[in-house]
Amino acid sequence: MITLQELKTLFQEPRTFFKQRSKEVFGTVFLFGLLVIAIGSLSALPSYVKQFTLSPVWFGPAYIIILCLSALILFAITGIVHLSLRSFGGQGTYTNTVQSYVYGGLPSFLWAIPLNAVGYFLPQTVTVSIILMILSLPVYIYSIYLTLVGSSFYHKIGMGRAFLALFLPLFILGIITIIILVLFFTIAAVTTTTGI
Repeated sequence: MITLQELKTLFQEPRTFFKQRSKEVFGTVFLFGLLVIAIGSLSALPSYVKQFTLSPVWFGPAYIIILCLSALILFAITGIVHLSLRSFGGQGTYTNTVQSYVYGGLPSFLWAIPLNAVGYFLPQTVTVSIILMILSLPVYIYSIYLTLVGSSFYHKIGMGRAFLALFLPLFILGIITIIILVLFFTIAAVTTTTGI
């Protein structure tokens, strides 16, 4: 677990925090990540139920599905980022990558709890969503910064390389998605116009 003093150190002196956590084992950090996701998911669930007009009967199953998908996504994203960090000369372990990602993302997860509570009571409009997104932007940027600091520290690479390693997979995924969408819509247009 993480104490309030350690949380303060993470926010004020991230390199010191990551150094103090360098001996942590995979199971501990992954379980902490799952705990954070569980709390964040629980805080978001009422909004999901309201937004998708789910019956309260589905509250439990929806929570379990969200939690399982979140665990899989955490495992997949940190795996991809770890491979990317290694390709940029990173020397850290997979556990170090998970530490960077989980602890770096902590401000965003903590911010999500009151944000979800406020968002539940506000009308579901585009304007409200944009305002909440703008208010969240500094927190997300700081989370990215903390993730970069952790990645740079654990993998013994510069912040520039850590930045490229974190965002290159997203860029490549974006390009692949665009190509797939263009192909899909091209095939759909050809089949509709030719009657195939």
